[in-house]
Amino acid sequence: MIKTDKLFIKGPIPFDWLMMANNIGGKAGVVGNALWLYVGLKKSLTFKIDGKLDLLCGISRQARQLNLKKLEAYGLIKFTTPKGSFPQVEILKPPPSIET
Repeated sequence: MIKTDKLFIKGPIPFDWLMMANNIGGKAGVVGNALWLYVGLKKSLTFKIDGKLDLLCGISRQARQLNLKKLEAYGLIKFTTPKGSFPQVEILKPPPSIET
């Protein structure tokens, strides 16, 4: 079990980034918020994630991977998964908004 009572998401977080992640659907918004938590913990926009992310989000490893791929497809992150290692994630600036 992870003690979450003292965890917080450190800002600033680009609002456009959050809106895009939340509008993707599924658990992409939840995973996105957890990634920003990691940014604060690791003090970097590039970091390795581990199984704790799954526990924080209440999702499986497969769901994590699916939602990381969704976030990458929307240009919000870049990630690689080296064989036998946890994914390496880089948070990107949100792409310019497309007005409809």
